[in-house]
Amino acid sequence: MTLKRPYDTDTPWEDPFDPSPERRDTKRFKTQLKVNIAVDTEAKHKRLVGPGLVKNISVDGAYVLTKHQLVEGQHVTLAVPTSICPPDMGMPRAFVGPATVRRVEPLEERRSHVGLELSESFSSSMDFAIWVDYIQTHTGVSAPG
Repeated sequence: MTLKRPYDTDTPWEDPFDPSPERRDTKRFKTQLKVNIAVDTEAKHKRLVGPGLVKNISVDGAYVLTKHQLVEGQHVTLAVPTSICPPDMGMPRAFVGPATVRRVEPLEERRSHVGLELSESFSSSMDFAIWVDYIQTHTGVSAPG
């Protein structure tokens, strides 16, 4: 009597519990785009707003160079201007919404690269998706991964 195997045990598969080298599921692209990052401070009970330079972006994440001293898990507000688009596209002046710091890579001179996960207010916005597609088409270069 021959036993049938219900599963092909030789088929390669990815273990969902193994860390993935790629953190974002959506395609991203390189760009040089200035944004504003706002951080609430507990000690001073006020909001600090500073610039950031986007190195690559997708509809649900951004990799940004900043002088803010951010930590993983911290919530920030990101303002992404749309001035690069022609006025007839009907875009808002900026996309503003919450983001979560997912990784921090310190650099010299009190700067760091931060990986931001954008909230649903970005990722579920059709206007934001159209804007991302527009700037990718007109300014971006696909990033590896």
